[in-house]
Amino acid sequence: MRRQYTDTIWAQPGMALKPHGRLSGRIAVLVLVGSAVLRAGLPDTPTHTLTGLSCPYRLELEDFNQDGRTDLAVTSWHRLPGSKETYDHAKDKLQFFFARPDGTFRGPADHELNVRSPWGLWAGDFDRDGKTDLAVKQSRRAVHVLLGSEGLSRLHTSVTTNDSDRMVMAGRLSPGGAIDLLCGPAWRKWKGGDTFDVGYCYGPTANDNRGALIADLNHDGHNDMVFLTPHGIRVYYGPFTSMTVRPRDLAQLLEIKTPLPVSSVQIADLTGDGRADIVAALYDRKTKQRALVLYQQNAPLDFPGNPEPTARLDGVSGQLVTCDLNLDGRSDLLVADASKRRIHVLLQTEAGTFPTNLNQAHQSLKTLCYHLRVADINGDRFPDLAVSDGQKEIRFFVSDGVFARGKAPVPKAAGQPKQTARRTAAAEKTKPSKPAEAAPPTEGTADRKIAGILAALPPAEPGADHSDPLRMPFYTGTVLPTPQQAVYHDEFYTLQETGLLLAAGLEAQSPLVTRLRERIERFGGTVRIVDDASVEVDTLIVFGAAKSADMLKDVPAIPAREQAYIMACGKPGERAVIVLQGHDRLGLLWAVSSFGQLVHTRKNAPVVRAAEIVDYPTTPNRGFIGGTWVNGTDYCLTFKINKPVFQTALLDRAAPTKKARYDGWRQPLSDEILADLKAYGDGLTPYGIEWYAGHNPTVTDQKIRSADERDFQVILDWACKVAEFGGHLCLKYDDHRFPISSEDMERFGSAREADTQLLLRLHRELKARHPKAKILFCPPFYWGPNSPALYPEKRDDYLFALGSKLPEDIEIFWTGPRVKSGRVTADDVAWVTERLKRKPVYWQNGFAMPHMFLYHYVTDPIPILNEWFYDGFLDSLDTYMFNCMMPTYAAAAAACSDYCWNPKAYDPERSIREAATKLVGRDTYPALVAFNSALSYFDPFGLRRTPGAARKLPEMKGKLAVVNAVWQEIQENRNAAAVKRWTGLARHVTQVNRFHDRLAKSPDLADYRRDAATTQAHAEKEVAFAEDTDTFLSPYDFMGGYGPKHYANRCEKRLATWVYATRSANPRMEATFRVEPFPPEGDYELVICAQDDDWEAKCDIRITVNGTAIFEGENPHVRFGWSHHTYRIPAAALARKSRLLIENTEQGGREGGPPFFMLNYGVVRKAK
Repeated sequence: MRRQYTDTIWAQPGMALKPHGRLSGRIAVLVLVGSAVLRAGLPDTPTHTLTGLSCPYRLELEDFNQDGRTDLAVTSWHRLPGSKETYDHAKDKLQFFFARPDGTFRGPADHELNVRSPWGLWAGDFDRDGKTDLAVKQSRRAVHVLLGSEGLSRLHTSVTTNDSDRMVMAGRLSPGGAIDLLCGPAWRKWKGGDTFDVGYCYGPTANDNRGALIADLNHDGHNDMVFLTPHGIRVYYGPFTSMTVRPRDLAQLLEIKTPLPVSSVQIADLTGDGRADIVAALYDRKTKQRALVLYQQNAPLDFPGNPEPTARLDGVSGQLVTCDLNLDGRSDLLVADASKRRIHVLLQTEAGTFPTNLNQAHQSLKTLCYHLRVADINGDRFPDLAVSDGQKEIRFFVSDGVFARGKAPVPKAAGQPKQTARRTAAAEKTKPSKPAEAAPPTEGTADRKIAGILAALPPAEPGADHSDPLRMPFYTGTVLPTPQQAVYHDEFYTLQETGLLLAAGLEAQSPLVTRLRERIERFGGTVRIVDDASVEVDTLIVFGAAKSADMLKDVPAIPAREQAYIMACGKPGERAVIVLQGHDRLGLLWAVSSFGQLVHTRKNAPVVRAAEIVDYPTTPNRGFIGGTWVNGTDYCLTFKINKPVFQTALLDRAAPTKKARYDGWRQPLSDEILADLKAYGDGLTPYGIEWYAGHNPTVTDQKIRSADERDFQVILDWACKVAEFGGHLCLKYDDHRFPISSEDMERFGSAREADTQLLLRLHRELKARHPKAKILFCPPFYWGPNSPALYPEKRDDYLFALGSKLPEDIEIFWTGPRVKSGRVTADDVAWVTERLKRKPVYWQNGFAMPHMFLYHYVTDPIPILNEWFYDGFLDSLDTYMFNCMMPTYAAAAAACSDYCWNPKAYDPERSIREAATKLVGRDTYPALVAFNSALSYFDPFGLRRTPGAARKLPEMKGKLAVVNAVWQEIQENRNAAAVKRWTGLARHVTQVNRFHDRLAKSPDLADYRRDAATTQAHAEKEVAFAEDTDTFLSPYDFMGGYGPKHYANRCEKRLATWVYATRSANPRMEATFRVEPFPPEGDYELVICAQDDDWEAKCDIRITVNGTAIFEGENPHVRFGWSHHTYRIPAAALARKSRLLIENTEQGGREGGPPFFMLNYGVVRKAK
């Protein structure tokens, strides 16, 4: 639900709020340019006053009588004469005052009804009938819904037993029902009439959630919940799959410990960066300390763990309200400080800064202010203030549009009633602080915003780093993955003349020595091999276990751990000495890698930063699952990745289509593939990197047959060819194994027996030829136990067979309890380990990115690595790795390696910043952050051309200009070569530009916007289509039919598309839909609204999904009217991206008459 102006969260009387301690860390000081003569458009005294009220505690402003003017709702308590806090609640009232034509309010109330101890109010169109409804929170135990269609005269009540919160907020939190109501931790889903579903939001250790705010903080299309706690602020991130909300089930939980207890919270973009910030009013009753604090989101979206305030303003507290007071497109802040009888107005400047001194307020109104509401009261578009004194009056401060000395007010449309923007509950998510009908930014405003974004970037640093992308890793001052122990010094040793003293057994031409030399020489240094430590050089590197290492004092011992290494530095005399040693071959390699990350240019001279490092990986294996990437050696060595999987390396990329590539799996490996394998071997094998090349012989109609000797020899040849270059085979069956061939069923009786027998023979014959070669296998049952497996064999039987029969050195993939898993428990790992009898290779399918299609835009932190897994998780695995596109996701995979190397030190923010900066350079990383922020605007659209997207075209044009401007800056002034090599972001620039252009130029756009919305409304009414869970297919979503056009022959006029007989030009129509998660947990269903042709005989049709017929024969729909019918789709027929085909199977080629079959809409959803 979208509100025009957002309300606040309040701490309720009696809440046990305690300070958690003093503020620690550094606070950013942001300056708001202010002037004593600035105004915020509001008069210093009330424009008019409504008097004669009884304890007007809470207010709401909205058009309650549907006349286009803003009206007033008031909760009024009946205080007994002569008392301060004694009431006769039987006489309490909810009162409505309807606006007069001149925009004023007068008593007595135009409408009122008795409501016992009413408090919180929230208005909106809950049932989407075009009339304003109202939620009323009783001070204790109950929440009421009043409907505009019933004249706001009848209470629909949910009596609660677990709720002592006085406030209510409405929005959409999960599918179903008409509206969700949040009363502190108590969740009510109003379903119409007197029907409510009941839910509750539990706290992590105690049920201490109070207050409630609904907002989409991370712009993922799902509303989140924000609560007050005794020690600060708590955010539950959506989506919510159950109304019983427990922190352990959340995708993300944020705890903010504030420096003082919280009394009020608001969500708005108060810094002008396009991200929602959290602003909180703090008050300590014991010490009387008061403050406002701002928590700013990081780019692109998220708060750091244990966030500290970005800015702080001391000496003020109270109710917070955000809105755009001066209609400049920026959120402004009002603070109603009841104890000081002041309302402070803080306008956001173009710089997007936050005040640090109350004297910088643009205006301070002196008035009693028990409760403040903001809305356009007089119809001039400028927000006005309604302020209750909590005793007997409500004062109105009507904006005159004058916001600075000398600026003329905006003319008002005298005598014209305001057209109130409806607050529709179902269709849109709450995004605070934006006017519902804000005018799109002008071209000048957009240009200034772009200029501001570019001006905020650090200066470009063109030079050798830009011209040589192979200087990656670019210098950041530290090492990644994060070492176990590291001390960095502000000393920099010159590498102008470098001596290299080698330990016994290290050859001058060996790969490790060559890599070390090349790193120094790339930055302009010189290296010569020396035999004596006394030789005169600027810096001496003692490489390996050379005796001269003892020339440095206190050289640390190398940990007795796999892949451990040390780096030690010092100046025992005039020259610098660096010692690089490793526990084993890989350890020495990682010493070279860490040294290389500290090499850079300083004052045009090659230097290395001095550091002492003692390091080893917590997890011995670190990898990624990519496609074909033959030039990934430098990347793997830099980020200490020792187990990369190239899952399509054996696929013939020269084949013209994807289908041809997989169909040709039995063909001998091409010269191009063999050249690729040589490149992998030449690049990775000499360093001891365990790399895998893969293929899948089941993604075809001609699947592998374990009983066929030719098929076996193809797989054996793959494994041997890979092993010849020092690699290992990755054999994938995963989603395409079933159905198995009739030959295998006849010989083996089951897929598990066929697969184990093939793997046993493959292992035996491969080992005979290449004893060190390995096999990594992905079975069809690669997940469990949570999601069901809908294959013709039992998952347990298959997995237990693998575990009991296969040698332990055949590695097996697992993606966790689900196909795309989130949290993993020790029980989940125990389940799979019991079956496989070995540690699984964990394949992370999706890592919770905030963008459309789960894209990672290079600079996104990856917090799930700290949140989804228990202590000891990595110890229970052979390897943990992301399934990702490489090198597009190079930054993400490097952050994953950082987590695996040293999980206790993993910091999502630092990790992704270090990884991305090492890939593109220090001057380019901030530009990518700005680019991410700009590109993220397009996420909610999902590249879908819809009526909703079309309504955003004016705004979208400005946002696209920002994307293109930042991208142009990257291409012209930043390290464009590195960005191209490591990010793949150019693809997204093309995507959003094409999306915008096609949306703007579509000749059918106006029809689509109107007709698709109308058609969808039919589906909602007739078959209970739910946008949150179902896929809607309008005639515009189908290709190949005759249409779309409107049809009204002896039936209701509706949009339709249709198919004629088999030999006509339009015998079939098709559409696509996505299935997530995949494999599905059960069958789906297709609901079609359609009609038969005009003949008495039914038209024959066939409906297939991915080639599987789900219906064939006489269609079951009526003629001369629209009817709907449900067709079941077996889970086995589904694919991630499924193809729906509807065919007319009648013979003939006639068009313009029967036989035809006509469709109005389709709905695809999980079967009930």
